[in-house]
Amino acid sequence: MMKRLAFTFVLCFATVSFAAGAEAISLAQLQREAQRVSPDLQSVARQIEAARAATRQAGRWTNPTLSISADREEQEIALRQTFDVWGKLPLARQIAMTDAETTVARLSIARLDLRYEVARQFWTLAAAERRSALLESELADWRRLFAIREGELKAGEIATSDLLTAQSLAAQRRQERWKLASDATTSRVALNVLTGHNADAPLRIDADIKRQGTSATSGREAITQALAAHPLLVQTRARLTAAGYRVRQEKRRWLPDPTLGPFARNTPEETFAGFTVSFSLPILDRNRDGIRSAAASEAAVQAEIGSAERSIAQEAFTAFQLRAQALAAFEELNDLLTGPAARQLALAEESFKLGAISERDLLSARIDRSQRQQELAALRAQIGLADARLTRALAQPERELSWTRTDSKN
Repeated sequence: MMKRLAFTFVLCFATVSFAAGAEAISLAQLQREAQRVSPDLQSVARQIEAARAATRQAGRWTNPTLSISADREEQEIALRQTFDVWGKLPLARQIAMTDAETTVARLSIARLDLRYEVARQFWTLAAAERRSALLESELADWRRLFAIREGELKAGEIATSDLLTAQSLAAQRRQERWKLASDATTSRVALNVLTGHNADAPLRIDADIKRQGTSATSGREAITQALAAHPLLVQTRARLTAAGYRVRQEKRRWLPDPTLGPFARNTPEETFAGFTVSFSLPILDRNRDGIRSAAASEAAVQAEIGSAERSIAQEAFTAFQLRAQALAAFEELNDLLTGPAARQLALAEESFKLGAISERDLLSARIDRSQRQQELAALRAQIGLADARLTRALAQPERELSWTRTDSKN
């Protein structure tokens, strides 16, 4: 079983309609719609524009200055330009470029998180609605079964405790239905908010499953893919590069930059022009604390890389294992429902028609099957959620999820 799961996995496909009769929307389209209207992504996108502008600005010299002075006896006009030397200008540009790279990586992380959140709410809603529908049918069987048990109690065929047990079980199932209704409402509102719709807009979900080849065939391969180009690592490494540049920048900050420029001066005695070159030399070096601070920041980011690698590897391995477990449980339960369980229920129905078993026995068989179907619906959602979690862990690009509606007895 596990060997076969290493090369294939069940991928859940679903569609959503925001109003009755509207065209169905795929989960991938919902994720793109959420990205389009997300204020967080828009904020980071604006920060990227600012970072790119800062990169262009960092590669330029400071603005030249024009000074004019005049009194009764002397007038002067001078043009001054300070030149960044000692490699300060390239360092400033490198820092700005790595800061921009960090911001781009942060946008990728935000997109991955948003897509996962949409998928999480989507599959929570899908499972809740499917299980609620099955519970409605099950509760009808419970009501009929309870009426039969009351008759058996009056006839003295069962004890009062047997009737109370049936009441307790039915009450537990009603509480489960209320909880599912609450989960569905919460997820529906969250999805509407994430995709920019009214919070109370209706959602109609129709889920199906298909098989598709995996991108990672083992936990080790999942870890390798996750560590290859995860945006969190890209962001942290860019921060480390920028921290190294800042250390060098602090060390060179005290070095003087030359200021050059022509001037013209008019006095009562003469009028003349010239060219000046000046340097500003500090007499005290008070920048050592800045150097220590920059070096400490670099060491801190270096430590963060190791922590990020461990976190990413753990998340990728866990997501892969959870998906494999959900697949195994789904296939086992699906085989049971389409095989022995289906035959057992058909046999119970035939036996009831022939009078070989009581209606109580038939209702018990139907309730048992309904509960297994609810477990299968929950596993469907777990598979979809596990795939979304693994996609986020591996930082995989968004995939278009096409789907085909099929009628399923499960």
